[in-house]
Amino acid sequence: MKKIILILTTFCIVAIAQANSIENKIPSTIEAVTVFQRGAQVTRTGNTNIPKGQTTLLFTGISPQIDVNSIQFSATGDFTILSINHQLDYLTPPEKDEELKVLETQREGFVDQLAEEKAILSVFQEEENLIIANKALASQQNGVDIENLKATAAFYRTRIKEIRLEKLGFNKKIKNLNQKIAKLDQQLQILKAKYQPKATSQLLVAVSADAITRSSFKLTYLINSAGWTPLYDIRVKDIKSPAQLQYKAKVFQNSGEDWKQVKLNLSTGSPRNSGTKPNLLPWWLSPVQAYAFREKNRASGLRQPNEAIVMEEAEADMDFKSKKEMAPAQFANATAVENTTSWEFQIRLPYDVPSNGQAYTVGIDEHELPATYEYYVAPKLDRHAYLTAKVTNWESYRLLSGTANLFFEGTFLGQSRLDVNSTKDTLDISLGQDKGIVVERTKDTQFKDRQFIGAKQTQNTGWKIDIRNKKRQAINIVILDQIPVTTTDQIEVKLSKAKGAKFDEKTGELKWELTMNPNESKLLEFSYSVKYPKKMELALE
Repeated sequence: MKKIILILTTFCIVAIAQANSIENKIPSTIEAVTVFQRGAQVTRTGNTNIPKGQTTLLFTGISPQIDVNSIQFSATGDFTILSINHQLDYLTPPEKDEELKVLETQREGFVDQLAEEKAILSVFQEEENLIIANKALASQQNGVDIENLKATAAFYRTRIKEIRLEKLGFNKKIKNLNQKIAKLDQQLQILKAKYQPKATSQLLVAVSADAITRSSFKLTYLINSAGWTPLYDIRVKDIKSPAQLQYKAKVFQNSGEDWKQVKLNLSTGSPRNSGTKPNLLPWWLSPVQAYAFREKNRASGLRQPNEAIVMEEAEADMDFKSKKEMAPAQFANATAVENTTSWEFQIRLPYDVPSNGQAYTVGIDEHELPATYEYYVAPKLDRHAYLTAKVTNWESYRLLSGTANLFFEGTFLGQSRLDVNSTKDTLDISLGQDKGIVVERTKDTQFKDRQFIGAKQTQNTGWKIDIRNKKRQAINIVILDQIPVTTTDQIEVKLSKAKGAKFDEKTGELKWELTMNPNESKLLEFSYSVKYPKKMELALE
């Protein structure tokens, strides 16, 4: 048996006469998905018998968001692939989301229960009507003795009371059921409007075989509405212990097809990047034309190319943030595989990712980061001290920029941004505020005089920074402050006092690097003078 493996990597439409062609619906299952940060590649597999003659293999239930240029079909068997065609199917209803199925089943149960309660209520109502009708008939008869009248009245009173109490109970049940059904209807309306696609995709693969043959096939394609973004948990027990980093991903998709127990791979690459290398053209300088072109663009509201890229990235980021919060999922961790231009994390356990746009958390890896800890405070801007962890050799962890949840000494501190877009050897991770460091910045009242000499005046300013370490261990802390920097020869700025500080004349930055013992306090002082013309107004506070 000759074995043929044909792979079609481009979308083909071939006009073939298929008058005698047989259409054969082929079942397939999603076996693996490679999720990019924007987009995903889906792999479907299956087996089928190829009949003799020309046959059209019909694959249904595929995402309507398929990129037709990305379709790849490979198969084994003694037959010939003639063409591949794609079309949208608006007639066959798409498979419902699992959450939608559960809610619809729940609603049907409530509707059945409501009908039953209403039926019983109607029986009690008929009985009450019958008793009232009989009471009216008895009152028209004459000669009823007192004893019979008393017995009849007691019966009416007792039974009518029982019936109306029963009716009251059933009306409460009916009201409660109607409220539950109304809430389900609201939720179902949102799900149906947001997550259910209006069509599905069909792939028609025309084949020709000389005899019946068994075939196994693989179908891959790209979809747009899927992606993942990194998320980190950073835990620090104390400043003497290494940092624990849990590397996770938020995975979402809204393609119209559920991923059930699939092999999940997370890729740092992007299939949307241009594959064409840039060509550098001559840079012709023409001041008048360049100015005219720029003014024309401003007038018409056109965006420059780099501005458009920034806007598109910002819009994509906003689109992702508008999605639902992540749902908890089991951490399976992953195996990291290095490709030519990207990393791929192969999740070890199969995952379910429904097509509902909700973000699901997937565990990637855990790392112990040897780190040195340092506190940072800029009391002019913020009197809180921030703990930072300095991590070396961070490139080996294959990190991406993303949001980090911070935990210090067992307490959640909030969120920070882990930015790995740096060429530095050391990665600085901000671990949030530490209330154990108290900082206060006050103005030194002895520097409040203003001197006038000739056409100029001199203003002296001084500040005090009080720092106290309330923690039970020694700390390293960096304190930053500043003095103004002149921009003209008419203004003279002079640093008068800043004991222990490193001074950068270009930026005016003052930097103290201290080691403080437990419960130790320190006072930092600095002062400066500004000399400028009397008629000049400066904001020196």
